[in-house]
Amino acid sequence: MTSEIDAVTETAKATQEVAKATGKAIDSARDVGGFLSRVFGRAIEDTVGLYWTDKIAAKRIEASIYSWEHLVSLLEKTKRRLEEKGITDTRAVPPKVAIPLFERATVEDEEDLHTLWANLLATGMDARADAIHRKYVTTLGEMTASDAFVLASMFEEAEKETSNKETKDSSLTYGPGIDGTYSHDAIAVITLNRLGLIKPAYIKFDTFVPGGHDQDYGDYGPTQDEVSFPGDLSSVTITEFGYAFGIAVGLKH
Repeated sequence: MTSEIDAVTETAKATQEVAKATGKAIDSARDVGGFLSRVFGRAIEDTVGLYWTDKIAAKRIEASIYSWEHLVSLLEKTKRRLEEKGITDTRAVPPKVAIPLFERATVEDEEDLHTLWANLLATGMDARADAIHRKYVTTLGEMTASDAFVLASMFEEAEKETSNKETKDSSLTYGPGIDGTYSHDAIAVITLNRLGLIKPAYIKFDTFVPGGHDQDYGDYGPTQDEVSFPGDLSSVTITEFGYAFGIAVGLKH
């Protein structure tokens, strides 16, 4: 009889634990659904999409989510980012931006890059900020953690006064720039350039043409012109798109 009572007791305990776990799962699903409603501007209250009013759109969103764990982490980080920046007025993110963002963010295993995805989502939801472009998503999707680290370092270097002055060497003048392949990983620098986040700093020089005689125009004096051209990637500048992207993903403060 004692063994039967013990068995019933253990079964009851197990049932309670299952109920607790199930309750937590339901609460978690509702939390995620509520937050996704803010992202997409539509009602997703019970699960990611099974009870959503627009089932076709809901299924498309479900299909974009690779890992529930990564999704929950993404939304927690996004909430934290919104709170840290004091953002209370949010807006919906266009599906053409939000869906590919979820597709890429929920497969991302690199913690630092995953955080950048959350920052980008928070920027997209910030009603005070400029709307994020889909190009931000494709750009971040092509970056490695090394690329992000190099770009963050470049933002810091660009703040230095020496990075905003021209330098001269003999007959050449080098435009303002920051170190590219000179002190950073070459592959990362090449990638950032390909993505349009940085570009080579310019080099310029003065040409000189001595005076002479032309049979149609007669005598003429010497002329001098300034010529500039992009250098290599040893010295680079951050593009306008690079700055906008950096702010959106939280690499530029």
